[in-house]
Amino acid sequence: MSGLLGALLPAVPLVAGLLGLLLPAASRRENATGGDRARAAAVTLGVTGAAGALALAVALLLTVDRPTETSATWVDFGGLAVTLGVRLDGAVALVAVAVTAVALAVQVYSIGYLRRGPHDDVDVDHRYPPYAAQISLFTGAMLLVVVAGDLIMLLVGWEVMGLCSYLLIAHDRRLAGAPAAAMKAFLVTRVGDVGFLLGIALLGVSTGSFRIADVLAHDHSGATLTAAGLLLLAGVAGK
Repeated sequence: MSGLLGALLPAVPLVAGLLGLLLPAASRRENATGGDRARAAAVTLGVTGAAGALALAVALLLTVDRPTETSATWVDFGGLAVTLGVRLDGAVALVAVAVTAVALAVQVYSIGYLRRGPHDDVDVDHRYPPYAAQISLFTGAMLLVVVAGDLIMLLVGWEVMGLCSYLLIAHDRRLAGAPAAAMKAFLVTRVGDVGFLLGIALLGVSTGSFRIADVLAHDHSGATLTAAGLLLLAGVAGK
């Protein structure tokens, strides 16, 4: 049961985000019914995805009573296995509750913050549907980082978070500084992620597996642990 909850936790906001990307962004001066419907659908997807993820996180917190892991080999590179699965414990459940609670608060707050004024025919932000979808994708990616049982899965969630950060910072293109700020964030995180990627590769090669349980159980040399720790720290600092 815990394994199913862990798998659904990132999947729910990710699906909500992908569906939200299919909604059209309103034109800059649109007040037609079509724009209102797209916005209402975006609100529904964003809030429902975040609320559903929060409910799953609370259920996981109430049901997980010991460390649990589910995994299946996805691909094998000459004995170096990459697996699909989740790794769950009490700390994971607590972090998941925190992530989803904040995500739900952001989605709800954004409904009023990015709204059409009572005397305006222009949305405060006419691109609300892609904005809400990007928040959902960011939430799902963050939850994938939290529950991942494999370092490659963790890396995928990490990189999707970086992409969503870039898109969200550059969201309001009417602001002259937004694209420049987004590019600065993109470059800083990409430089840091080089270290993050190398640290993961070093641990995987040293272990013979990217599965987090195997990496933690393996007897690494002090030099390997130091180098991998510093490389991962570079990625975290860049993020």
